[in-house]
Amino acid sequence: LENDRLPSDLQLNVSETVLARDLLLGYFGGDDDFESKAKRLLALVEKKFGDGLFSQARILLQLFQTDEQTRVNNDRNLFYEDMILRLGIRRRHPLSEEELQIFRDRLKNADTDEGTRDLARWLDEVCLIKFHLLLRDPAQAENWKTALEPCGLVKAKEAFHERVPPKRWRTVDAFANEPVSEQIRRHVSSDTAKKFVLNQLKTCYFILRAVGDTGLEGFLDTFFDWTSDQFDLNGTLLMPLLYNRSMQETAAMNSILEDIYEEHFAAKVEEKVAGITDEEIDAAARTVLKNLSKSDLGEIAPGYYDLGGFVFDTLFEVEYPTAEFAAKIHRIT
Repeated sequence: LENDRLPSDLQLNVSETVLARDLLLGYFGGDDDFESKAKRLLALVEKKFGDGLFSQARILLQLFQTDEQTRVNNDRNLFYEDMILRLGIRRRHPLSEEELQIFRDRLKNADTDEGTRDLARWLDEVCLIKFHLLLRDPAQAENWKTALEPCGLVKAKEAFHERVPPKRWRTVDAFANEPVSEQIRRHVSSDTAKKFVLNQLKTCYFILRAVGDTGLEGFLDTFFDWTSDQFDLNGTLLMPLLYNRSMQETAAMNSILEDIYEEHFAAKVEEKVAGITDEEIDAAARTVLKNLSKSDLGEIAPGYYDLGGFVFDTLFEVEYPTAEFAAKIHRIT
């Protein structure tokens, strides 16, 4: 399920999932060849790690039973390597002036639905910048709703519909008959707002841990001002708490970050999301295009990006050191 949510190009392929399946079958079936299967899968994990495919590596590592210290070391290494890639990757081949002019021309036409799709396709094909939204398939959702209609357990139906069909990272062309603006509205939810805040939190923590080495220290002022203005929090007090827990506890980094989110951010985030109107979301989406026009496209590395994260930047009033800095925050790895 975790693999299925990733952008299609970032998912484990069939042969890789079969390798993982064979390991599990070998484990529970007492296969004599279990050790060699484990070695093959571990070699695959190491390759994913080396290729910077940390989401895939994290999924596969869950299949291995390891001692507590090894599990913690793996988790922390994945976290730091993921952040190094997210914040440090650069575009190897600069864009030509002709390409930049095409980008500016297409931006001018992005005030229509087809213009937005055309811009997204061009960025994907030419710049390898792939914008995604975390969405359910409306047709699948309607089918499940119809199937569960006879069920008299109202709360059970509601709980089911929150999870099935699952949300997946999809390009804006995934739903040809649904306007991009409507897709963006559907993306904006408490779940995606939580992902947005967690990305801000872990970025600040990583830069503090590597202070002086990243050249990104300007984001620290962004984060601390933002937590103060939007959440009435002293962000500097959160960082020692996060550091102590990451060094002393055996919980995964994601779990620690989520605990801090639930305690310090969740209530205000949910309150804010509940009050956001469609008109505000549409205005935020237009601001994303305006900010793109101010960005140095050559500073945005090829990769997969959360388009909704850029929309949340406006909705939650985040101001970065540079226009293109947001791409570092919203990269999907």
